[in-house]
Amino acid sequence: MDQIPLEFEFLTGGTYETIGTTTVQVRSQATIQATIFGDGVSRIKPLIVFRGKETRLLKSEKSLWDKRVVVDFQDNAWVDEKVMLRWLQNQWQLAIDFDGYSGQHTLRNTIPRMLVLDVHKAQKTPAVKDLMHRFNTLPVMVPAGCTSLVQPLDVCINKLLKDRIRALADQHYVDHILEWSAQKYTASERRILMT
Repeated sequence: MDQIPLEFEFLTGGTYETIGTTTVQVRSQATIQATIFGDGVSRIKPLIVFRGKETRLLKSEKSLWDKRVVVDFQDNAWVDEKVMLRWLQNQWQLAIDFDGYSGQHTLRNTIPRMLVLDVHKAQKTPAVKDLMHRFNTLPVMVPAGCTSLVQPLDVCINKLLKDRIRALADQHYVDHILEWSAQKYTASERRILMT
């Protein structure tokens, strides 16, 4: 499992921090938390954490969300302890309750599981560790500086995902720039609309 910060200002061929840095300080617009399994079976939907509070949404907005993702909110769009606990309870627990090999439901938490994580502080809190223990899950922390060697999402998926999101964002901008320029906005109003 790994988090991918989305800035909506994409760096071409770069990272958000020096390679090997243990903490990346970015002001995300959203964070995607993705999970893959060694057998290739998809058991957990991607989690998208947006900045803000869910209580500020229009009721009609939720119906527009894609059913293939789970949406959560946090003040800074980060995966903090509260978001991590909700993910463990609402997604991880369901994934481990299902025995993907036999296709049968098993007794809850009877099969030991391993969850590979980076050293993100929200994944190491006592409450998170306790919940993992109750779910019979062994957290395996990838040492700082080794993520690019042993974290499959970091090695194979994250860059491709960011590239695809960048292409879609660029296309959205191109598709709508004519609409904006046709309207009588001042340059400063256009800058505000684009942020």
